[in-house]
Amino acid sequence: MYLNRSENENTQRISDAIFLYAITKKIKFEFNEFLLTAEEVSNEIGFLALFLMEAKELFDSINGNIYALKYAKSIERLPVRERTFPVSFKKQEGTVLDIVPVLHGDEMFYDILTFTLHVVSTYVEQNITTKKNITNMVSLDALYDKHIDKVERIRRLE
Repeated sequence: MYLNRSENENTQRISDAIFLYAITKKIKFEFNEFLLTAEEVSNEIGFLALFLMEAKELFDSINGNIYALKYAKSIERLPVRERTFPVSFKKQEGTVLDIVPVLHGDEMFYDILTFTLHVVSTYVEQNITTKKNITNMVSLDALYDKHIDKVERIRRLE
């Protein structure tokens, strides 16, 4: 059962992949000391935007590095001017962050998925702990703090 099914099939596929990763690894999440479900974390109207912001940042940091680009299969065939991570964000009140991700085009979907899952698994690995007798706990506070300025900027648009 989903809180929200994205109208964008690729956004939903990324959400589903993160959800399955979290439940398979039995990860529990928290934000500001509130427990979250894997669905709330992976959902388009939940915290998915934070992971996509982190994936975009990683992509942008290696863009142009020929060795790093081998991780992104489809980018090599794109002209230089099109080598941008095809994700943007828009204001949408009533969501957890009051923003939602917007994926552009299908040709780089697997790269978006790969970078996003890499970011999720790395973040989980670096932040997993036992807290209040709950094992496999991951706090989203650091990720939120890192991207709050971007989130605030998007909220002010429109």
